[in-house]
Amino acid sequence: MTVHFRAVYSGISGRVLRNWANPLTGFLAEGHGARSDEAVLEAKFPAENMEDRLAEHLFPLVTSLYERFGVTGLPEKVVGTEIERMLTSKVGRGISRKSPLA
Repeated sequence: MTVHFRAVYSGISGRVLRNWANPLTGFLAEGHGARSDEAVLEAKFPAENMEDRLAEHLFPLVTSLYERFGVTGLPEKVVGTEIERMLTSKVGRGISRKSPLA
């Protein structure tokens, strides 16, 4: 089974990334306004062991999005930490890790 993931961000031209949601991540995203108005990010990856490899699969997408804002050097560990934080959050706890859709 393969997961097909697609995210579309629109209306981002001129917007600037800020660490307002979790400023204590240790990674300061300092860039400039987005260079384009839309970002379409797509990936395909195997569903097997997806949760264990989620950061690995999403890292290229997140990096691509951050680069649109002039932010480079994003460590994969930051993406992994944020994914773990989301999965263990109040919302994330509602996702069954045994579910085929999780």
